Amino acid sequence: MRVWQLMGESRLAALWQKARYSRAVGHASWVTGVFVFLQVLRLGSNIVLTHLLAPAIFGAMALINALRAGVELLTDVGIGQNIVVHDRGDEPSFYNTAWSIQVLRGVALTAIGLLAAWPLSLLYGKPELFQLLTICSSIFLMTGLNTPARFLMQRNREVRNLNLMDAFNQISGILVSIGFAALMPTVWGMTWALVTQGAIVMVSTYFLMDIKTLALKIDKEHLAAIFGFGKWIFLSSLVYFAATNFDRLYLPSHIPLALFGVYGISRSISDIATQLMQRLGGAIVFPAIAREGDALQQRMPRIVKLRSGGLALASFGLGCGIAISDVFVTLAYDARYHLAAVILPILLAGSWFSIQSAISESILLGLAKPSRAAMANLLKLVLMMALVSFALSQGHVLIAFLVLALGDLPRYFVLLVSQHKLGLRFGMHDLALSALMLLSAVAFRAVLVSAGIVDGFVSGAHWAGIKDLLAIVAG
Repeated sequence: MRVWQLMGESRLAALWQKARYSRAVGHASWVTGVFVFLQVLRLGSNIVLTHLLAPAIFGAMALINALRAGVELLTDVGIGQNIVVHDRGDEPSFYNTAWSIQVLRGVALTAIGLLAAWPLSLLYGKPELFQLLTICSSIFLMTGLNTPARFLMQRNREVRNLNLMDAFNQISGILVSIGFAALMPTVWGMTWALVTQGAIVMVSTYFLMDIKTLALKIDKEHLAAIFGFGKWIFLSSLVYFAATNFDRLYLPSHIPLALFGVYGISRSISDIATQLMQRLGGAIVFPAIAREGDALQQRMPRIVKLRSGGLALASFGLGCGIAISDVFVTLAYDARYHLAAVILPILLAGSWFSIQSAISESILLGLAKPSRAAMANLLKLVLMMALVSFALSQGHVLIAFLVLALGDLPRYFVLLVSQHKLGLRFGMHDLALSALMLLSAVAFRAVLVSAGIVDGFVSGAHWAGIKDLLAIVAG
């Protein structure tokens, strides 16, 4: 009788583990499916906008968005991460404390944005930025007033609801951007579109939770817990922003805004796969590992399997994307943006290390080790500041773009070593997947050459683009 009982318990345990695995796969499918759908829409809208707007407008908006994101990240104390990780994160007393901090932060950032608008316009030598940044400062207040609904859904792994919310926000943002661009094809149109999007997101969060439980109230015990964990989030966010947005903040003062706009288009496309991995990491990997606790080692084989499977698909897709990127740019964009055919393949190749780093950071954050990510981003920042500034000072813009593309390589190695010390060994898996990406790119490019779609591994259009790029920088 005891034998049959044990066999039954073993069978139930196996079924439970299988169900949990299936749920993880289902969550990943939801995240990936919605993300791919939205990125197709976003890419389509991006192409439409490039036909309506000049490259310089894209350059100006990329700079404004980078400055806005920088101010938000430089004051990040991990409000959302605290709600996800803390044992009492779903209690009103805790998330109201977090929300109250967020509201006060939003008010403070709005004031800082208004005060900093004029000095920043002088710093970049672009007086028109003053009024644009003044208007955009209102977005900080809107962000501060967002409810904690998203973080509560993330904590409870409500992947479906999270993705539906993101779909609504992004689709409405796309419609607003195209509408303003059609009616007002200037930088002012894009600025008002940005403010409108912020208002839509803010209002939508009030429909996603019971707002009767919200109150501006701060509990001293919860406040200490939030800032205790948040100090590492702050440091990590500070370095992360500087490392990942260094190009957006530094390049506008050293290259023409039109060229920066073309670079921004290329960067937005090359970031798609990285954003998917960040989405998967934030919605699935981070909360799942945070909940495992001491049982993590028992779950590692399954985590490795999921990680390897996802990265294998990413490496193959990225390789094919590198091979056909110049053809895509030539067909989809007008002649003002064709220099992206030179820049995009470089950035896509480097994004492979960004993808791997995104997953690694989610794992380390789930293990409550945000300091490791901060060290990795600090190394990336120091190297980029030194190498990019030197390359541009010598007039080597292509080398500068190459350094920016490979900026996550040192970050990846630091994260890899950090995981190894914690018993998470992914080195050989990642080496094999890197080889898969390279082989995919070469094989698919060979197919394009043999089919006569392109005239060589480095096409004539590539060479012409390189010459045009050098002429712009030289001028």
